[in-house]
Amino acid sequence: MSVKLYDANDEIGRASSLFGNGGMGQASSSYPEESVESKINRISQMVEDDFSIINTRLCLIEKDSKQIKTEESRVQTLFEVGENVEIASGRKWYPGNVLKTDMLNGVEMVTVEYSTLFRDKKKRTKRLQESVSSDRIRPQPPSEKLVSTDLLNP
Repeated sequence: MSVKLYDANDEIGRASSLFGNGGMGQASSSYPEESVESKINRISQMVEDDFSIINTRLCLIEKDSKQIKTEESRVQTLFEVGENVEIASGRKWYPGNVLKTDMLNGVEMVTVEYSTLFRDKKKRTKRLQESVSSDRIRPQPPSEKLVSTDLLNP
């Protein structure tokens, strides 16, 4: 218990030496007989220095953030809005189309609407929509009519 009291007394001495009391008869060894005004000026200078360092770091963070956003905007999207695609759900691929594309942490996210899946399976009024990563969608294969027409007209 006496060790803890000694540590507390030491802390009180250090804190009070900053404000000029000398704390329990102890004088500040690094700044002997320093006036209150001088101590306030020193503390003020320390706060200004800390603020300057924080401000510099914030500027660097903002610069990095702008650079990341610029790099994300340069990434080309793989799918266009309105494009017909197939969406992987489990082991099956379902037809649908692209409603919206976004970049999220460098990953292309695509909002899709299924052509054959509905929110209400019985009424079949609202088509199911969801946001998926671009690795879960692919272009729809060409229709059989286009394939046979292309073969007839080389």
